[in-house]
Amino acid sequence: MEYLGDVSKKVEDFIRKSDQFQTACNSAFDQVDVRGLGSIPISHVALATVYFFRDVSTAVDDFGIKVKEPTAEEVKKILLDNGFEEGDDVSRAEFETLYVAILKYAAVKCAVGFAQKYGVGMAVGFTAVLILKKAIRAVPVVGGIAKPILGLLPAPLLGPLLGILGVYAADRGDLADVRRKLFGDKKGQFKSG
Repeated sequence: MEYLGDVSKKVEDFIRKSDQFQTACNSAFDQVDVRGLGSIPISHVALATVYFFRDVSTAVDDFGIKVKEPTAEEVKKILLDNGFEEGDDVSRAEFETLYVAILKYAAVKCAVGFAQKYGVGMAVGFTAVLILKKAIRAVPVVGGIAKPILGLLPAPLLGPLLGILGVYAADRGDLADVRRKLFGDKKGQFKSG
């Protein structure tokens, strides 16, 4: 378990040193610090979450990662877990510490959603390949010819790969995008002249 603590600390250090995190954190804090006192009431933290996650989501959107904003109840739990209570004021430094915790929480939610989505895709792909191979083998003449070839296509490898590609294509809404990502853009490759 000590290893997990080391990883968590390294992730926290990486987040704190990130220019994008600093920019998003400062922007969110400044938008909510309407009094200009350098501290905000704890009740404004949930509002700052909206600004903060808008900036973070924009930063990682190019990678196809969706960062789901924590709910007000989740933010409240994180506040309590970090020693804040109703009526407290949060300084800029405390705000940064708090938002590292919120960002790590949101990252875990994002990773779980990502794993669930692609995990289902892998299971569906595996099942589809098994069913397809069985159906092809059941056809009298074709099954006999295809049996040695189908043996070279292992379902535990091919099925999950097809499932991942299917989920990716569904997210992107374009099967041609999968082809371009895998094989590059072949337009104009065979020009005559």
